Amino acid sequence: AGGKDPDGAFAKAIAALDRAIALDAEEPSEWEERGAIRANWAVLREARGGDVDELYRAADEDFGKAISLDPRRWKSWEARATAYLNWAIALGGVGKDPEPILAKAEADLDRALDLSRGGEATVWLMRGMARNHRGHAGKARGQDPAESFAGAKADLARALELDPDSVESLVRRGMIEAD
Repeated sequence: AGGKDPDGAFAKAIAALDRAIALDAEEPSEWEERGAIRANWAVLREARGGDVDELYRAADEDFGKAISLDPRRWKSWEARATAYLNWAIALGGVGKDPEPILAKAEADLDRALDLSRGGEATVWLMRGMARNHRGHAGKARGQDPAESFAGAKADLARALELDPDSVESLVRRGMIEAD
């Protein structure tokens, strides 16, 4: 959503998906896509210092609807987990405890791994990121982060086994090793 009015572009994209959903409310991909657009809009809004909770809550509802329509669609679980992860980062950035949202992200990624039979590198990457953030959140609360960090390292190792050329997995592993 580029251009001079990114908020307008996101609003237009959501309006288009509203129309698509009105025509076929039983198609999970439309709900998932609207949730992803709302989550991406929240990321942009957060970068500009705006409030993001309303957009993330709406995205959560959209992803929940997609999952209710097709609970075996692992991509919907991963998409919601990604939104949760970004929401948790935003919460941490304003001094709120991200742990409840991080726990939801990790649970959704566990489900996505089950449904994808553990064969998707991106899901392992995302779970590694969620575990790393949970370790940092726990550390900030005075808890020992060792278990979360070890889980994050193991997840990223698995992501790299499945996709050895994943630049993002390599970068994230490097960041975790530096912690």
